[in-house]
Amino acid sequence: MMSSVSRPDGGGTAVVIVDRRWTVTHVSPRFTELLGWPPELISGRSLADLVDPDDQGGFQAALTDLDLLGFATLDCRVRHRTGGWWRMASTMTGHQKLITLLCELQPQD
Repeated sequence: MMSSVSRPDGGGTAVVIVDRRWTVTHVSPRFTELLGWPPELISGRSLADLVDPDDQGGFQAALTDLDLLGFATLDCRVRHRTGGWWRMASTMTGHQKLITLLCELQPQD
């Protein structure tokens, strides 16, 4: 079960809403707190821009699963605003043309 409280490792849970092209339309305050990206810098930008190039293939697979099953998971590394990598394990659901990602985020060593 995901928790919104702070964890000893510095991670936590956040929400991101994107369109079908992965363009960010909303981030929760917790996303900003954890990854350092304020809404004005991340809104309108592709979430894929933050993802490690080695993890890019998971995006298309996640969209396919979302279309077939109505939900999907996505596990990738995303860049913190200050430069380090964080693990993002997300559960995705689709709502018309928008996708909600419930993300469990934690810093990587």
